[in-house]
Amino acid sequence: MGAGGSVGRVHIGAAGSPLEAGVFLSSSLLLSHGVRQGVSAAVRLGGKWIVVRSSEVRRLYPDADSLEGWVKAVLRGRPLGASVVRGSFEHILSLLGLGRGRLLCVDQSEGGWIGVERLGIYRGAVYGGGLCSEAGAVEHVFTPAPPSLAPALVNILWDRADAGLGLPEPCRRC
Repeated sequence: MGAGGSVGRVHIGAAGSPLEAGVFLSSSLLLSHGVRQGVSAAVRLGGKWIVVRSSEVRRLYPDADSLEGWVKAVLRGRPLGASVVRGSFEHILSLLGLGRGRLLCVDQSEGGWIGVERLGIYRGAVYGGGLCSEAGAVEHVFTPAPPSLAPALVNILWDRADAGLGLPEPCRRC
């Protein structure tokens, strides 16, 4: 995986286990019919980062056994379209071609939906309060999903914004 190079969307998160890392990566990259193009994802697992560009992933299956096995194989050095990187958050941002000013914080704290005009500014999202602080991300968007699944919801919001459809209203019963 080459250094630098900007992509359309970037999801950055942290995980406590290989399965959680796999769920984060799959919710960042997968569509119902395959791998979403123009997306990169980085997930911190222990002292390492797993960095993935969708253009380099040939197959990724959403079931738990496949995801956990895929992450473990990547950690062992198998060439599956992902790189294992050691480094700081700044190093990962540089590798992904991102600057701090274009990062949206996605968390489960209280908050509201971000407006479509504001969402269009961002191409990168950071998930979870600790990483958001590390990234210097100041604008927050609320998600009811756990951080490992939240990239799928954020992709839906970006898809709607990019298509000019606006954003859905939050569920009034939730």
